[in-house]
Amino acid sequence: MDSVGIYAGSFDPPTNGHEWMIRQGASLFGRLVVAIGINPAKKASYPIAKRIEWLTEMTKGLPNVEVAQFGNLFLARYAEQRGAAFMLRGIRSEADFAYEQSMRHINSDLSPNVTTVFGSALRLLNQSHNRPKTGLSRITKSELAELFTSFGSSGTPAMSWVTCSRAMIANEPPLCSKT
Repeated sequence: MDSVGIYAGSFDPPTNGHEWMIRQGASLFGRLVVAIGINPAKKASYPIAKRIEWLTEMTKGLPNVEVAQFGNLFLARYAEQRGAAFMLRGIRSEADFAYEQSMRHINSDLSPNVTTVFGSALRLLNQSHNRPKTGLSRITKSELAELFTSFGSSGTPAMSWVTCSRAMIANEPPLCSKT
């Protein structure tokens, strides 16, 4: 049976970092559900239909990725309902890690059979290129070359996540392979 992962967020709007996480999740799991969480307590900047449209466009070409929405449900319970064994969570900073670690403990109490997987996008995407995808901005080849020049191409911490990173350049092959 293929593994199923859930990558949830508000995606308000989707960013380059979100896209990177989606692509990594698609390579890790047999099926990835990108789930837009609806929180009535938060005022969204963009309507749900627009966010679904953007995410659908972003995931075109990833046949194992599905875009969905959910509300009024703990993420761990939603993961169980969808048959997911994993929840993919993005970490951008130490503050994110502290928050996500405590959420991981709560989710584990609610749904012990669902495992939280943390991922962190390339530093370049986390800091200066976590732009909204509404403008379809992407990391450029020259920026990627600069990253390799600065950090090397042999799987340094800035370049690794589950020991594999992929470029956010359309139609580019993986930069490394899983080990």
